[in-house]
Amino acid sequence: MPHCILEYSSNINDKINLKKLLHDINTMLIGTGIFNLMDIKSRAVEHDLYVVGDGNPNRAFVALTINIFRGRPDDVKANIAESALQLLKDAFNTTLQEKKCSITVQIGDIHRESYRKSTSGET
Repeated sequence: MPHCILEYSSNINDKINLKKLLHDINTMLIGTGIFNLMDIKSRAVEHDLYVVGDGNPNRAFVALTINIFRGRPDDVKANIAESALQLLKDAFNTTLQEKKCSITVQIGDIHRESYRKSTSGET
């Protein structure tokens, strides 16, 4: 835990090294001191089919959802969201300057009691 899902519209102007950005998100999460690196799962999904607002092709979006076990204090969630937002603003800076782009970060709660995990290849 956590699970990080980065979604973005295909009209982004930046040439993003997505693997590096996901690694930077993981590093930021490790910096909080509350997560285990090997438990973080991050992925990115580009959307070709999307509509932002009125559908103007000059509108773009970047949305990061970070799902963590519930019970973390609101200030911890807010700090994670703020740090993640800054990483995304830096990474998508060109798009922010050239398009109408919405960047959002949401911290979601995972119900610990119903979460299940199976991991292979570890001792």
